[in-house]
Amino acid sequence: MRVLLVDDRERLLLMHDSDQGLPREHPGFSWWMTPGGGIDPGEDVVAAAVRELREETGLVVTAADVRGPVASVRVVHGYSDKVIDSHDTYVLVRAAAFDVDTAGFTADEQQTVLGQHWWTRAELDATAETVWPGNLAELWDAAGDPRRWPLGLPAVEESSVPA
Repeated sequence: MRVLLVDDRERLLLMHDSDQGLPREHPGFSWWMTPGGGIDPGEDVVAAAVRELREETGLVVTAADVRGPVASVRVVHGYSDKVIDSHDTYVLVRAAAFDVDTAGFTADEQQTVLGQHWWTRAELDATAETVWPGNLAELWDAAGDPRRWPLGLPAVEESSVPA
């Protein structure tokens, strides 16, 4: 489950994540991605989005704030120590601009997340950095038009090392 978190300045929050099993100079060491994560037992996508936003950003939202699903995609993530085959559902949350609070990070997130940034669309379009998913601009566009939901996207591999 992933969250397209858009603020009132039309910026999208991305987390700068990393594979600590790789040397910093490795091209797959780090990437930018939306907040989100797994769905815990007893949760649905909406409940997971509410929880993940609180844990990863400090933002408190309700189920009514979560819109979507915007898109759904099967993703294979290859990391230095494991391969994860997941089904990612993207939802949309709009919020007033705020400073991210990472106090709710898990121990793993404390080690791997290098930072956060509120991206403008121009920054996203111009960046040479790795952004997952590769079609994030398309998802961001679709988030603005609920008539297009849910986008059915082809399966992709997004890996720090080939899966």
